[in-house]
Amino acid sequence: MMKITILPTILGLALAYPSIALAQDQAEPAPTQEEAALTALDKELADNWDPSQRGLFVYLGYYSAASIMCDELELDPAKLGKVLQEGFLTGEDQASDEDRDKLRKRLIGHLGMATGVFMGLHSHDTAEFCAKAATSKQNSQDSSSLFKD
Repeated sequence: MMKITILPTILGLALAYPSIALAQDQAEPAPTQEEAALTALDKELADNWDPSQRGLFVYLGYYSAASIMCDELELDPAKLGKVLQEGFLTGEDQASDEDRDKLRKRLIGHLGMATGVFMGLHSHDTAEFCAKAATSKQNSQDSSSLFKD
């Protein structure tokens, strides 16, 4: 009697296995480490910043990390200040001192977070990261680079 109930179970599992494998093959590929980190960063920033500002944090985080990790690259304070002013601080002069202080603290904290994401992502490949950032600086024909010329 025991053999009769085991056989249908084995048959059922054998028939189900190809469909399980097929379902796994059709699933979306897992995100890369960088995609997962940037998604987590975006989620963390979403409560305080609009999509454009969140994109600026990614941009600023990349350049800040490169300037910290790469000896030959240095941020241009004027370019950085312009991005911060235009992206985050417009209308700041009309805010109360307390609100201005809160904004600046939140901005500094989130910029540090974005910088840390890029530093963590590239801590294992610093030389390659720095080489790509230096090439990006050399190839930048416009003002999109935040590095000193």
